[in-house]
Amino acid sequence: MILKKLTLLFAAAILAVTLAACENAPETVSETAGTAFENQTIMPKVAETERERPVKELDEEEYDEGEYIEARENGEYRYDVYSNHIVLTLYLGEDAALEIPESIDGLRVTEISVSTFSNKAITSVIIPDGVVRIGKYAFLGCKDLSEITVPDSVKTIERQAFADCESLEKIVLPESVTEIGESVFSKCSSLKEINLPNGIEKIPDWTFYACQSLTKIEIPESVKEIGEFAFSGCMSLADVSMPENVEFEDYAFDSTQWLDSQPQPVIINNRLIKWDTAEGDVVIPDGVERICGGALFNCCEITSISMPNSVKAIGGSAFQACISLKSVTISDKAEIIENFAFKGCEALEKIIIPESVTEIQYDAFMECRNLKNVTVPESFSEEQLKDAFGDTYWYKKRCDETFVEFRENDQYEYDVYENHIAIRECFEYEEQFEIPAEIDGISVTEIGDSVFEFGGITEVSIPNSITKIGSSAFAYTDITEAVIPDSVTEIGEGAFSYCYELADVTISDNFDEDTVKAAFEGTPWYEEKYGE
Repeated sequence: MILKKLTLLFAAAILAVTLAACENAPETVSETAGTAFENQTIMPKVAETERERPVKELDEEEYDEGEYIEARENGEYRYDVYSNHIVLTLYLGEDAALEIPESIDGLRVTEISVSTFSNKAITSVIIPDGVVRIGKYAFLGCKDLSEITVPDSVKTIERQAFADCESLEKIVLPESVTEIGESVFSKCSSLKEINLPNGIEKIPDWTFYACQSLTKIEIPESVKEIGEFAFSGCMSLADVSMPENVEFEDYAFDSTQWLDSQPQPVIINNRLIKWDTAEGDVVIPDGVERICGGALFNCCEITSISMPNSVKAIGGSAFQACISLKSVTISDKAEIIENFAFKGCEALEKIIIPESVTEIQYDAFMECRNLKNVTVPESFSEEQLKDAFGDTYWYKKRCDETFVEFRENDQYEYDVYENHIAIRECFEYEEQFEIPAEIDGISVTEIGDSVFEFGGITEVSIPNSITKIGSSAFAYTDITEAVIPDSVTEIGEGAFSYCYELADVTISDNFDEDTVKAAFEGTPWYEEKYGE
């Protein structure tokens, strides 16, 4: 059951990350919990009202900051007037083929600011000489934009400036460009040809994410770093040339023909990037300093891992879903084990964390249910151990000697103690739902964190056996009434928060006001009782 759930989660996450596209500005992705793509930010949504003043970090030889005078508009543009230049802030016209003016009101145009042309129905743009900065989201979502001319004066192109311009096939960047922002060409699905000027030192995170038509890229010698997911999802990218010692982050070339064609294990600059053919007893090659995120993700046939002392870091999801992995020898020089590194390694029973490790990130051993023997440096706090090992047998037993085992049936996943049960997850439920007072003949006393969060429940019956309701247990559900039995002595933060139909609550007076406020914030009942 766990493997099936994990596989479905991962499949859904990959589909969401690589295929989803918004009609307007893309949104932050948060539904990828429990996958190799977790905690990665994908193109934040731009509010209609976001019209920031441009940050002035321009070459003083070009012009100084000048004095801001006022905002104006002329029928074609809304713009900010400075004493010595103009900053365009919004295009008001309806022309599809644009030639941006060199000057307005006798002052030259030097910047295209936030979202100036975003989501406009334009097909071609000529940017005049004199523009030095193309601001963030400037042409975001211009789906018909197929031609653009960038002048030699441009030095900076900020994040998402051309993201989701799905008709853009080619763009020529002048050598004057020395800085490009995150996701700047992300989801330009028709982009086949682009040059990177020799002067850019970093290709940031998500720069060319999901540019599915890009087949070739030449990374100039000036580039020192390639960010996370920079070329991820460029499925046609088969030809890559880059400086010998360039550093790149995890998933930089994930899901590209180039990476798939490399002999495995793929090791570049002492980083193990990919080894999805690994099986059996695996020995990480000597010299590897970082096992990158997702490098051996879902290698179901791996039974053991041995790391040389050269390994200093184990990346996020590096061994996630290696369900047959029973034995791991971690490098004595390892310093960090990142998020979800061993998530879902359900056959793992023992782990020794060497004294060299100073950081184990959140959920590093999530769903390692059978992990019973853990040796970990004394320097880790109880909170850190909970974050890393919270749902392992070892940690449950450490906290409560009466813990017996993990179980699941067709409806629930739950922790079994000698005299009670804590529900951890609910797989299916109806709108009108009754929580059982017993499972397997044992009293149910706890509803765990987030068990029903975002569920479609409209009515819920909580039995008198329940003593604890976890944080966010019913958050964002559609329940209209909550009757908290007097047996409940602990209710977590946000337990019923943002249940927008919840207008009627019955709860014991034994809870202090702060606890109740934290549990029911964002509900109509809260607003009526505590709102100003």
